[in-house]
Amino acid sequence: MREGADDYCAYGDDDRLSVGLLRDTCKVGGCWRILARSAAGQSPVWHMDFDIHTPPELIAAVTAVLASDATVPVEPRPYLRGNNLDDMGAVWQPLADAGWTIIFDEACYLATSSDGVTTLTYAPAYKGLHDLMHPEAWLLEVVPDPEGDPLWCAMFHESTPLHLIAAFTTALVDPLPLSGELCTVPAVM
Repeated sequence: MREGADDYCAYGDDDRLSVGLLRDTCKVGGCWRILARSAAGQSPVWHMDFDIHTPPELIAAVTAVLASDATVPVEPRPYLRGNNLDDMGAVWQPLADAGWTIIFDEACYLATSSDGVTTLTYAPAYKGLHDLMHPEAWLLEVVPDPEGDPLWCAMFHESTPLHLIAAFTTALVDPLPLSGELCTVPAVM
């Protein structure tokens, strides 16, 4: 479905799930947004935002789990169930197994890849300046040059189900499909 001049969204599970490529809505060239609603037309329960340069294998890992969740015959679907923070180990374990350093400091988790290029931070949602909520509790950044901007990043809302973030971290450290190289598609003549 076409949303804006350059925004495209696909909807599933009775319009409770959407995956969108947002070029007009997001700044800096666009982003991917996945969101869930408890019912069509309701406000989102959670969302994930991926920089336009996020490797597609990582987004595919999340959407594959969502597709499976949408076929579960019971309600609420797994992508609409609340999180139990005791289940957070499923997010961090693939990173630890891949040699990442994980630090817990004052209710904030920080995982850093062995090469120091990639970090995943979890800090519970908080009220910031002017009492505005900052619900994106999860932030992943890939910064090859400490003096430069991130190569790409991903953000996950506080209520994003942990099994979806775990699918992302598992795919992130899988060495087979992810080359980490930017490639250009040759022009077709």
